[in-house]
Amino acid sequence: MVTGKQLFEGETVSDSLAAVLTREPDWTHVPAKVHRLLRACLEKDTKKRLRDIGDSGRLLDTEVATAAPSRPRFGKAGWIAAVVLAAALAVVFWIAYRETPPVERVVRLSISLPENSNANFLSLSPDGRRLALVVGRNGDYRLYVRALDSGELQPLSGTANAETPFWSPDSRFIAFFAENKLKVIPASGGPARVLCEDTDPGRGGSWNRNGLVLLGGPLSAA
Repeated sequence: MVTGKQLFEGETVSDSLAAVLTREPDWTHVPAKVHRLLRACLEKDTKKRLRDIGDSGRLLDTEVATAAPSRPRFGKAGWIAAVVLAAALAVVFWIAYRETPPVERVVRLSISLPENSNANFLSLSPDGRRLALVVGRNGDYRLYVRALDSGELQPLSGTANAETPFWSPDSRFIAFFAENKLKVIPASGGPARVLCEDTDPGRGGSWNRNGLVLLGGPLSAA
């Protein structure tokens, strides 16, 4: 309010809060008379920060030798507003520093498979909510999806002989190798389609946020 500019700027609220914690304000445009007062109010070290409003008068009355560029004089309302703003920022500092880091959680998962079957090629979705796996029984291997909050395995049709599944970055699709091809299928079910021919399905792959699928070797377009 004193300078007519934001004290800490950022594109998002998180950026602004990070600036509060890591950067010093730009003091070049602060009027000389309130320079020391505001620095004392906005001091990051709580031991050095202004503790008693009674000290504000002493800081205001002290002349600064290296004065900042002159600004129009503020009345009593302006000084009160500056002190209120400083107090609000002090509360932000206090809340930010007293926050405790989140407790890390350990998740243990067990999977019940159909009788006389085995599973391989497990792949967790990027959002951490679903697991893709290949389940085989009597030589028939197919792709299944299981939500972590459910015990039910959902088979995906059109995924016979599936190998090495991996997820799209938005967790909506699953790519997999089958019949010497790279295919993709919606994680919620639907028809599978061929992305490209591939001669070595065991190499695996990765799907980045730009929609580019990276594989472990040369391939030819379908």
